[in-house]
Amino acid sequence: MSLGIEPVFSATIIVSFALFFVLSIVNQLALLFGNAKGARSWERLLMQFRVRGRSIYLPVWTFFSWVPDFNLRLLIRDRLDDGQLTPWRAINYVCIPWARCLWNPDRRREKANLQLSAGLLTVLARARDLNPDDIFASRDYRALVDISLGVSPSTISVSRQFMIVKTYFAYDTRPSEICFISPHSSTTPSSQLL
Repeated sequence: MSLGIEPVFSATIIVSFALFFVLSIVNQLALLFGNAKGARSWERLLMQFRVRGRSIYLPVWTFFSWVPDFNLRLLIRDRLDDGQLTPWRAINYVCIPWARCLWNPDRRREKANLQLSAGLLTVLARARDLNPDDIFASRDYRALVDISLGVSPSTISVSRQFMIVKTYFAYDTRPSEICFISPHSSTTPSSQLL
């Protein structure tokens, strides 16, 4: 079976995909057995790459998993040009309810928000050894800033900040917890700053 590609290149591609597959399985096992010593070592290894500006994009397969005890919500608010702050509001994605069983691209955005928020909280949990600049330079923090700035601001908004909140389900009586509040990021496009 020849694809018209040299055998060395073909073998490199196959080995790369096989390595990615194996690392994905190890990443999933670390998620399932999070309290085991090996899982913590794997997580520390991944954090070494994530904090130094490099990223490892390994999937976390949670499509058919158990219902978690809590959820992480991303909220935003704006600072207006008169200095007042708007109320916190959730970033909501709209999907037609009857179509969700067939096609729900918004679920991917919600999952991305959840994983980025969890990633940032993991970085913060290990922040004792980090410079604050490392936190604000992390992939998760920068992506959350981009997501929050991607929501259309008010015309009189000058900056925006986001907050990560841990919420519990209706049957749980625990109150929501604020996990992180970001500094304000400018909503003014850089072309208008010149």
